[in-house]
Amino acid sequence: MHGTHAIALECNHYPLLRLLTLVMTIHVFLDTEFTALAESASLISIGLITAEGDRSFYAELSDTYTHKECSDFVLQEVLPLLDAKRITDPINYKHVYARMTLAETSLHLNYWFAALIDPVQVWSDAPNYDWRYIQQIFSATGLPYNLLATPNAILGEDTSANASYQNTVEREYSQKALRRHHALDDAKAMRLGWLAVY
Repeated sequence: MHGTHAIALECNHYPLLRLLTLVMTIHVFLDTEFTALAESASLISIGLITAEGDRSFYAELSDTYTHKECSDFVLQEVLPLLDAKRITDPINYKHVYARMTLAETSLHLNYWFAALIDPVQVWSDAPNYDWRYIQQIFSATGLPYNLLATPNAILGEDTSANASYQNTVEREYSQKALRRHHALDDAKAMRLGWLAVY
């Protein structure tokens, strides 16, 4: 684990939140691919990986979009990278990589988060885009119990940290053969950039 956070737990004897405990927080990096840069865009794929790199989740959605919805950029740069096979049993929840429906994504991503047990903090380099698809995936069930309700943005006001992050990400794309605009590979690059800064 890469960080600890003090969280307040309410105690019946203390109306204020005075009882503190330290819990481990698991950091997870999120990327999504979608049909266009628009509010109404549909989800194509989602990738997540833990900071330790030991657990990952990748889903290509089979029932959320049509090719007619996709921008020219998406048709040329995103769809050709889709290579997942239809989800089958048994499922290895350490590394999920499959094509599935939105309902199946909700089910299996919920199981994936639950297997992490500890509180999960999601990081993204574009949380305003990515997080809405997490909310969509769990719209019928609510967020998993251990998923913190607000994502963290990797890029902030520290220009030096931002530059270090971007330089690392670009280097990893070229050196590790990661595919740009593939949701899981983008999440992997994001993780490596974050580790270089934090």
